[in-house]
Amino acid sequence: MRVPLVGRRWQVRPADPAAAQRLARALEVAPLTARVLAARGWTDVAAARRLLDGYPLLHDPFLLPGMEAAVARIRTALARDEGILIVGDYDVDGVAAAALLYRGLQDFEPGARVQVYIPDRHGEGYGVPPGALEAAQTMGASLLITVDNGIAAHGPLGEAARRGLDVIVTDHHQLQGELPPALAVINPHRPDSRYPWRGLCGTGVVFKLLQALLGDEPASPVWWQLAALATVADVVPLQDENRTLVQRGLAELAASPLPGLAALAEVAGLGDTRLDAHGVAFILAPRLNAAGRMGSAYQAWELLATDQRERARALALAVDQLNRLRRQQEDLALGQALQRLERGEGLYGDEVIALAHPGWHQGVLGIVASRLVDLFHRPALVGRQQAEWITGSGRSIAGFHLFRALASCSGLFARFGGHAQAAGFTLPAARWRELGERLAAEARRSLSPAQRVPLVEVDAVARPEELTLEAVRQLERLAPFGEGNPEPVIALADLPPAVARVVGGGEHLRLEWPGGWSAVAFGLGELARQVAQVPQVEVAVRPRVDAYRGNLRVDLRVQDLRPAEPARAAWLAAELERRRRWTAELYPDRAALVQVYTALEEVARAREGQAAPTSGGWLLPAGPRALLDALAARLPGWPRHTLQAALEILREAGVLAPAGGAGGGPGRPPGGPAGSPPPAVPSGAGPEAAAVAGGAWVLAPRGQKAFDLNRSPRYRTGTLRRQVLDRVAAALAAGRWGEAEEVLAQPLAVPLPLGYNELIRNAKGLRGSINGPGAGSRGGPGGQDAPGGA
Repeated sequence: MRVPLVGRRWQVRPADPAAAQRLARALEVAPLTARVLAARGWTDVAAARRLLDGYPLLHDPFLLPGMEAAVARIRTALARDEGILIVGDYDVDGVAAAALLYRGLQDFEPGARVQVYIPDRHGEGYGVPPGALEAAQTMGASLLITVDNGIAAHGPLGEAARRGLDVIVTDHHQLQGELPPALAVINPHRPDSRYPWRGLCGTGVVFKLLQALLGDEPASPVWWQLAALATVADVVPLQDENRTLVQRGLAELAASPLPGLAALAEVAGLGDTRLDAHGVAFILAPRLNAAGRMGSAYQAWELLATDQRERARALALAVDQLNRLRRQQEDLALGQALQRLERGEGLYGDEVIALAHPGWHQGVLGIVASRLVDLFHRPALVGRQQAEWITGSGRSIAGFHLFRALASCSGLFARFGGHAQAAGFTLPAARWRELGERLAAEARRSLSPAQRVPLVEVDAVARPEELTLEAVRQLERLAPFGEGNPEPVIALADLPPAVARVVGGGEHLRLEWPGGWSAVAFGLGELARQVAQVPQVEVAVRPRVDAYRGNLRVDLRVQDLRPAEPARAAWLAAELERRRRWTAELYPDRAALVQVYTALEEVARAREGQAAPTSGGWLLPAGPRALLDALAARLPGWPRHTLQAALEILREAGVLAPAGGAGGGPGRPPGGPAGSPPPAVPSGAGPEAAAVAGGAWVLAPRGQKAFDLNRSPRYRTGTLRRQVLDRVAAALAAGRWGEAEEVLAQPLAVPLPLGYNELIRNAKGLRGSINGPGAGSRGGPGGQDAPGGA
């Protein structure tokens, strides 16, 4: 499921033609490869050659402050057989760092008294919890080493010192004020650091510690594999030293994988597939993260620490099962979040999304926030409310440094931490709305109009015939790809008219050109009609070498597509019309609601021969399905989801109510005499569920009272969406194409792909009310989200 790409801006990386020609001659590479190298800043021939050849780069670990003291203390502890407790974290970086240090210390001193403590994500949270200090005391440890955490643990580490523990902090997160109390603090972000690379992850810092202990380049395949796994999973830049860690680690993984990683790849269905950075990021890492999100991260740590294949197999199966549970909880929370955003809840101006719910699993909050950022290109906070507190995660976009934004309102939080693109926090529920408003104000100050539009960075513009097998193979030598080193994106120019075909059951789009060239746009089948209506399109593709029936070929995957300049106006007009249709279907206007009301009157008259409404109103069929079916029979051709949206608006406006007054309407449930007890309903069911269990729905009669449709959050949101689309129309009429595209990128203008609408329907369900849980919840546009509501 992908977001329609209309509204993205393309930015072609500048490349010096003379430098590109020089690289092509000296390196004997294709002109396209040379242009990509020059565009990415690799203009020095020697440096570009090292890049293509995969030249290893490892910096001197003793350039990191605190390294000498840490190495001396660890050597002393190993020599004296002192107890050492490693305190990790519950994400992939945290468990991999703990596994790497545990294995490394055992390599130096077999039988060393080393134990690992992984905090419980839900019961203890991030950092050094009291349980870790108790575990150190129980094992008789004299040295505590944090990995992937500790830089903000001033209080707990002060307590550790009071208990007589020496502490070494290894971390890569941003500093918060002074360094914590410790014998040594190893962090590349220290202001006094002379280390030339600050992009290490937590496991990368541990790798440097072991390199310093070893005094030479590490040879252990295990060390490299764990460093590569965490570097990819923690989404740090795959540049400089990180590129070496991942490149060498993936090679070791292919040659002789750790038992745990081999077992995990097997249960994930990869078989003998050679894992690249993409496979690690999207197949292995989510499963390892699921252990900490949904169960115990200790299982993930043990999976990486064990050399017993049978134990690894059992742990991999358990972790994979937790990942299935994670996906279920993620879909549920995402569907409910989108349902609320569809109604305008949780939007703070045009800048920030902030949603909280007591039923969302703590382990999927960050994932849901990431999905919302992908969909709407806005910073997103997602929280879980427990009693009077909300704990959550945030994700951001380029140009909005999330950690600094949270720091600007630090007085709201009990605790927070993170970096530019991701953060975690805990704050009183009563301050949730203030947080959204203050972050929105900060975003208004810091984000330019261009930064609010999703960006597609193009490495080079090329003709299709330049994408030869040789050239694409050369481009693949820039791997590993990931954060900071994305797959090359090539814009194809001067294309003839394309034939657009829908494939994959209507979900995907295949573009075909004369000469046998084709490209696939996954998840964009709904754009087929628009592509067919324009004479020429431009495409940005990611080229790959693929094996098909034993033959190698160039495979083109569409990253973005847009009309050629002459067709731009027609394309944007078609997109505007498509979004207006989508808005009309999900946000019926007043005229459509009048038609629905009239049809409901007809349904009521046909029900048991009602000639006129009762004193309470027209009685309608009991149960949401029966009511929708009766309405659909009166309004043939109307989409069912449009009828459902109309009923939701009428319900919220007080025009339609469950009989018995549960929703504000008059009357009592039929089926029993006055004063009889209501039918039993399931425990925890809402008032709508009770009303449905009791009987019919009541439609208020004409002329009895004035109803305000603006009481409905959905109706208000529809009004705002139409206003945004009217701004697009005005910009198009004036020929301001750039402005139109900027407005189309606003959250209130973004239509959700069909797959996400299915998620919403699953989250709503049909039990309990016409529109499922949350139909009567508070909220509305402009930051009307109530913590834990809906």
